[in-house]
Amino acid sequence: MDQLGMGVIGIGFMGSLHARVYSELPNTRLVAIADVNKDRLTETSERLGVPGYVDYNQLLKLSEIDAVSICVFDTLHTPVAVAAAESNKHLLIEKPIAIKIQEAETIIRAAQDHGVKLMVGHLLRFDPQYSQVKKAILSGELGKLVYLCSRRNSPITEGPARYRASDTSLTFHVAVHDLDLIRWYVESEVERVYAESTTKVLKNKGFQDVVLATLKFKNGTIASLEYSWILPEKSATKLDARMEVVGTAGVAYIETFHGGLSICGRRGVLYPDTVNWPEVHGQIVGNLREELMHFVKCIINDRAPLVSGEDGTEAVKLAFAISRSIAEKRPITV
Repeated sequence: MDQLGMGVIGIGFMGSLHARVYSELPNTRLVAIADVNKDRLTETSERLGVPGYVDYNQLLKLSEIDAVSICVFDTLHTPVAVAAAESNKHLLIEKPIAIKIQEAETIIRAAQDHGVKLMVGHLLRFDPQYSQVKKAILSGELGKLVYLCSRRNSPITEGPARYRASDTSLTFHVAVHDLDLIRWYVESEVERVYAESTTKVLKNKGFQDVVLATLKFKNGTIASLEYSWILPEKSATKLDARMEVVGTAGVAYIETFHGGLSICGRRGVLYPDTVNWPEVHGQIVGNLREELMHFVKCIINDRAPLVSGEDGTEAVKLAFAISRSIAEKRPITV
């Protein structure tokens, strides 16, 4: 199999990016897209030159499609993923894999029962900064890990402006990035979680302003997470993301303040994306392209994806533990 037929279900912000990347990759062919928003579907369909379906089941009937990206709201992942697996399509699901542990397990079983590959779109595993730290850990450069600190804060114009509280949450939308990365680095399971949150700015929207959480791993490593999305609209960055990884023999620092580029001009100060999905010479490059190419290569070469359904489920379990700790105001044994 030299070229895969691809479909994308959900053509919102991320889905439209998936569709465009598939249309540009040399070993894929974008066959069709699906979305319930007719205007958005028509615009994207015409721009990319592929048919669009309001009913994703019509897309899944197409024999030319080998695999699909599922980019619908988190609450809709399970029925779409199960239907795709039953149609014998390989699955790439945008993180989080689901919003309930039982639903994540249902997706995994469906993929296993129908013999299709399942990958969860934890994008940062394909970021060179984070993957280089993983390489340093595996080589022993840092020694045995002692503790990790992560920070992921963004302006109020990002998450709270794009989503409703019924569609996602601060922990499931933001923290799952670092929960997956930290677990990937430590290579041990968490035994205890404690978290606190406060809400002053986003109370009327039903979102938390900020969460601080700590994780204790079974191998003795500890980690702390800070994440929020209430930085001012005119903040000095679109993303203040940092991580410190400390071992017995060394330390690694990751800083993704605004991608290293700022442009001050007629529209004020701009911070163009240089990491996740920047456009270079008319094509999307960066982390997302690397992630989708990895998914495609895993199918073509019959390899296991870097981010499995089980990995995605463990991140969801930790997100639930954090949410439960906040609600019950006590440490949670995982």
